[in-house]
Amino acid sequence: MRRVLAIGLVAWLVGCGGTPEVSSETDAAATVVAPAPSPRTPQPPATPGPTIAVPAGVVLAGSTPGTPFRRPSREVDEIPVELPAFAIDRHPYPNEPFAPPQLVTSRAEAAALCEARGARLCTELEWERACEGDAHDRFPGGRTYDADRCSRDRSACASALGAMRMGETAPEWTASDAAESLVRRGRSAVLRGAQADAPADQHRCDARVLEVPEAAPAAAFRCCHGTAPAVRYPEVDRPREVVDLTVERDAIRAALRGVPELAAYADDFEPYAEADGDRALACANVDRRALAGWELAPGPFAWSPSPGEATWVVAGRGGGSSLIAVLYVLPGDRFAHAASFVLEGEDAPIAVTRTPPSRGELQWSACWGRPGDGGVVRFGEDSIVRVISH
Repeated sequence: MRRVLAIGLVAWLVGCGGTPEVSSETDAAATVVAPAPSPRTPQPPATPGPTIAVPAGVVLAGSTPGTPFRRPSREVDEIPVELPAFAIDRHPYPNEPFAPPQLVTSRAEAAALCEARGARLCTELEWERACEGDAHDRFPGGRTYDADRCSRDRSACASALGAMRMGETAPEWTASDAAESLVRRGRSAVLRGAQADAPADQHRCDARVLEVPEAAPAAAFRCCHGTAPAVRYPEVDRPREVVDLTVERDAIRAALRGVPELAAYADDFEPYAEADGDRALACANVDRRALAGWELAPGPFAWSPSPGEATWVVAGRGGGSSLIAVLYVLPGDRFAHAASFVLEGEDAPIAVTRTPPSRGELQWSACWGRPGDGGVVRFGEDSIVRVISH
């Protein structure tokens, strides 16, 4: 009997009290594993001051590929950015512990109110730095977010640096401009944070939830002190939908070797070529005419399943098995596991097909059209890549 191993995404839960999702042989979204938390200061001081001194340090701009519900078209892949020291108000304007955040309908009004206090509107990178702290927390209160807990105990959702109510009950204006393409369409200002009833993922420190005109529905804001940093949010790379890879076999082996979930298949890995795809079709006594408009991939290729997301798709044999794998391409020539499907102990050719109308989906098969020998690779609405067999 064929043995298959579905290796799914390694990710983290985005809420409190969640339970890991365990896949079956027909769904390659395997156990969702929360990473070990980084050290962090558990709570701000008992008697908060009006501002927080934020030391010079690194902000990891953006989110890790595979973060549930991340927006790859807006969020870069955790690019380290050096920021100088600055100070930030502990609370949203008017920066009073028990006053509700003041909402204004334009960024200019928010900036003017800060200037009247001898301060300035925070940039989005300063906001993200104060939110994630030196431990680079996912949410202002740590690794998870619980809106009810935040409303009951404000200190529970304070950032490690002591900033309170960061985008907890309302999005906040920042001094940062959106990308030029959005500015040309009238969406010029970046806001951070979200309404209290928004999904948990919108409360991530790295979430760029809103890019709006200069005047928009009312939002909160907070003031920063000191010289504004000259650095801007890094540009989001938008790779083409598919590009055939011209890398050497050893480069693919090195990429697999650096991914713990796939390292066992790396040393003797041989990527399948176009002829192997044709063999997978011939297994079912069909040729490329059976693909009905889908294109047979000639070998490993780069795939952008959503604007801003970059992956490699490789199919081949290694470690005595056949597999199809999707790897996230990370800054610094690094890779991470997105999803994979392994036919254990088999040397079966795997055909992978793609088509522009279905950017977020690929097809794969070891014997085209035969049940149980193929499936799809899909980028879901939750921004998770899954290899599915059916």
